[in-house]
Amino acid sequence: MDNLDELVVDVAKGGGRVVRPVAVFENGLRFAFVADPEDNQLELVDPSARAAT
Repeated sequence: MDNLDELVVDVAKGGGRVVRPVAVFENGLRFAFVADPEDNQLELVDPSARAAT
C-alpha cells in the first residue's frame, strides 16, 4: 500500500464503505476501518507513517 488515504477512497469507489475514516494514534500510526460490499470489515494500517515520526 502506497497511500492509505487513496486506498480508503478506492474501497468506497469499488462498492465498499468506510467504517472509520483515516485516523492517527498518538504515536503517529495511521489506520482506517473499511468494509467490502458483503460487509466483511478490515482494518487498514500504515506502519510507514509511524516510522516517519
